[in-house]
Amino acid sequence: MCFKLGWKGPRSGVRTRFDVLPLVLSANGHDPDYFDIPPELVLEVPLKHPT
Repeated sequence: MCFKLGWKGPRSGVRTRFDVLPLVLSANGHDPDYFDIPPELVLEVPLKHPT
């Protein structure tokens, strides 16, 4: 859906399974629109599978 709305993907240009997707909002019958989440508001933590 994000790409159908015109989202170009991550700023780095490299897509992964862990991309932070934009916020998509629609209200009162209006078409949905997307809003990028500023990087300073995104908390990313390293994850490691315990194998």
